[in-house]
Amino acid sequence: MSQDKLMMNRLFAICSMVVAVTLLCVPASIAADIQVAVSSDEAYVGFPITLQVRIDNASKHDPPVIDPVDGLEIQSMGAPSFSSFIGPGSSRTSSTYQWLVTPLREGTFTIPPIRVKADGISSITKVVRITATKSDAGDLLIAEVESRQDKVYVGEPIELSLKIYVKAYVNKEENIKLSDSTMWSFLSEQTQWGVFAEAIEQMTQNRMQPRGIEVIREDADGEDATYYRYQIDATLFPSRPGSVDLDGVKICFTYPMEIGQSKSRRGGRSSFESMLGDDLLFPGSLFGDSFFGGPRTTRQITKSMPLMVEPELDSIVAKQIPSKGQPKEFAGAVGRYVIETNASNTKVQAGDPVELTIRVRGTGQMETVAAPPLSLIDDLTDKFKVTDQPLAGQVDRNQKIFTTTIRPIDETVTEIPAIPFTYFDPDSGEYETSYSDPIAITVTPAEVLKLDRIARTAPATAEAKDSESKTRVQIDQPALNLAWRDTTLSKDSTGVSLINVIVPAIAFPPVVFLIGLLMRGFVGINRRSASEAKTLEKIKSADRSSEMSDAMNHYLARRWKVPTLDTADADPSTDRILGHLRSIGLHRYAVRVEQWMDQANRSRLTSESELESLRQSAMELVRDAKSQRKIPSSISATALFCFVAIVAGSPNVHASDSLTDSRAIVEQAESAYRDGDFVGSANLLKSIDSDQFKSSDVLVNLGNAWWQSGDTTMSKARSKASYLRALNVDPTDDIARANLLAIDGSNWLFQKVTSLPMRSVLIVAIAAWSALWLTLAIRLWTSAFPWRSIAACCLLVALFAGCVAALQFSAVWFPHHAVIVADEVQLRSGDGESFDIVQTIASASGQVVRWNATRPGWVEVTAKDGIQGWLPANKVEIISR
Repeated sequence: MSQDKLMMNRLFAICSMVVAVTLLCVPASIAADIQVAVSSDEAYVGFPITLQVRIDNASKHDPPVIDPVDGLEIQSMGAPSFSSFIGPGSSRTSSTYQWLVTPLREGTFTIPPIRVKADGISSITKVVRITATKSDAGDLLIAEVESRQDKVYVGEPIELSLKIYVKAYVNKEENIKLSDSTMWSFLSEQTQWGVFAEAIEQMTQNRMQPRGIEVIREDADGEDATYYRYQIDATLFPSRPGSVDLDGVKICFTYPMEIGQSKSRRGGRSSFESMLGDDLLFPGSLFGDSFFGGPRTTRQITKSMPLMVEPELDSIVAKQIPSKGQPKEFAGAVGRYVIETNASNTKVQAGDPVELTIRVRGTGQMETVAAPPLSLIDDLTDKFKVTDQPLAGQVDRNQKIFTTTIRPIDETVTEIPAIPFTYFDPDSGEYETSYSDPIAITVTPAEVLKLDRIARTAPATAEAKDSESKTRVQIDQPALNLAWRDTTLSKDSTGVSLINVIVPAIAFPPVVFLIGLLMRGFVGINRRSASEAKTLEKIKSADRSSEMSDAMNHYLARRWKVPTLDTADADPSTDRILGHLRSIGLHRYAVRVEQWMDQANRSRLTSESELESLRQSAMELVRDAKSQRKIPSSISATALFCFVAIVAGSPNVHASDSLTDSRAIVEQAESAYRDGDFVGSANLLKSIDSDQFKSSDVLVNLGNAWWQSGDTTMSKARSKASYLRALNVDPTDDIARANLLAIDGSNWLFQKVTSLPMRSVLIVAIAAWSALWLTLAIRLWTSAFPWRSIAACCLLVALFAGCVAALQFSAVWFPHHAVIVADEVQLRSGDGESFDIVQTIASASGQVVRWNATRPGWVEVTAKDGIQGWLPANKVEIISR
């Protein structure tokens, strides 16, 4: 017997080993499997299909490579996706690669076998064939481009209008008509806008879409049909002579051909209905009043058709501008233009810098307009030293603004001469010149001329700087931190600071506390569930309607915590229960309860069938009580949604095409600053687009450069404006705040409080605020700790730190304000010198005023005494918009 048992054990061991070896070897023996498939072997020209290659059971493999196919655009969809499956005795891993395959013309295309090397073995897939046909838009989609011009010059603007006609989907049998916004939502991603891309991008950024105007036009059968007309306007500037094209405009739609019925779940919305909205269909149609009711009929697209049209432009020919008679000052501007100039200071010493602002307004392409070449204007170079470098400008709607520095040679200079701007007028076909008005200035003699410090020129020699420093007028300067700050400009450089997280940090702790309250409320939910079960049991076993009424009163009073007038009463009266339900917003539910109570009072001596009907109605009311929500619950949900939206709505900053140029400007400005050319450094920093690169480092360096520029009447005001703009970008910039307070000369205590590191103050405030709410949250679960003392301490610290932070903000935060940068200004009733003077402000340099509106060359401001008026734009610097 023992020998038989020993043999059985050995046999069992051998079988187990064989099974184990088999299980281990089976996965390894499976060779890699390569499969290829397409989403459809029939496609439309211009509309992509998906090509997929799946590699199974390969420990390693090379990515598959698809050879180019003439007539097909094959684009990878990115990195492969991976999946794995492990089962009894088998396992499988898969790597899936996908491509978008877009036919470019009609025909049958063959994608050759794809070679894949997996686990050292090369395999090829089967051949894939695709048949592409051209989408026949017929009368469903029509696109036209209109222009009133047929001959233009190179650089002359062409006004274009793209009109897209989409036939409205109408189903008279089902009483359905899709709206213009719904039809536009069927626009395909394959659409190419060409010259209209900028207009569409601007609409997208503003979360807008073209408005469809309902028009009647004949269809292919010659009958009147309803179309939606969408119009997109654009301006085209031809850059070379010859025929003008639209740069490949292609309009693609996925047109709905059939809308069918489907059943949706209780309370849910179909994807199609979510897209259409509630009021899309005609009144009294599908969705009706039972939106939150039981199973209901909804609509969805059951058949669609891709459509594509390529609008053509009537022949427009661009002519080359004539070279005969072209003036030497011509810089390529085509259109009609006017030029204006403003000087920052009209009372200077010989050799002192004068900031000259040049504004060019016109009808052409302002981005390509170049500044007039100042070094070629003899009347200007005879009296002033000017830069011979091209000037960078900023486009503001229909004008371009250039800023440079000029220096009068001697005290005989009495005016800045008229600056000419030459352009080609396409209407007259001739070159014309516009002139600015001369600017009268007063120049007094200087001991040493300072002509070597001009923006964008070579730095001055050491001897000249030493001589200049001796003759420069000295002022009683406070102690400022004037060291150059390293500046970094990048794609996502918006001056990331602690201020960007203040709102989420303040809102998050109360939300955590709210979640704690909700979690604590789960216990109450369990109790209500038990109470519901007991009530249902009482109603089932009740033999009379009065017993059901008592059970309902007891349940509703406990469920909604109805207060009683007499503490001796076990339950409040029915009228009190109904009044409480209405007071918390459950009006419809209260009506149902009242109707049931009236029926129960009338049914005390009715038949058994009526009693059973009453019982079922009562049970339905009890079950529906779970879905009723008081008004505060919806408010809490709304608050939570708003918080999530605030946290998720962090700003995105896109890359700038001028990033490289801006970095180069910063390097030139730093070099000029370290060489003592402070005016040149300031002008370079001003040319950086501050709306695109919101860097407090640039603005602090700009303020330091203005302070050391040597212009005693302007440096303080321009420095103050620059520091305020830096604090508008990053209120936690301690250097900008300290320099600003030093300029303003605040009292000692105020300076000490406001000069505390704001980041540290904010961290303390947020930490104390979070600790306060955390203490309250813990209190929800236990009170076995001195929570009152801890909460009180946290509250005091949070209030103190918050008050300090608020004081720091108030000292430097001037939204929608500006700084006057001239000694004496005159407020006028309108935006021009011809308007009456409202008020004259003496010693105005450095005053902070509120600005209300801007117009070319002028800014409307409100002075400290509340008087409003207009100032020239060169006498005021806007802090924030």
